[in-house]
Amino acid sequence: MISGDLGYMEKERLGGLKGEIGDVERMLKALIKSLESKHLDPWVTWQWLPVEMEGSLKSQSHPE
Repeated sequence: MISGDLGYMEKERLGGLKGEIGDVERMLKALIKSLESKHLDPWVTWQWLPVEMEGSLKSQSHPE
């Protein structure tokens, strides 16, 4: 955007980039909203780990 302000980029190209930036911004906001609405309890995820991983990770990070 600075290069457009300084005249190093054509206005048409700058307009296209601004549109792409807006698309990425909308996607990131949707991702953030989706992640915020999920229950992210790390201990709940243990049930989805393969058995060999589950034992090694539990012993390293959380003694029972």
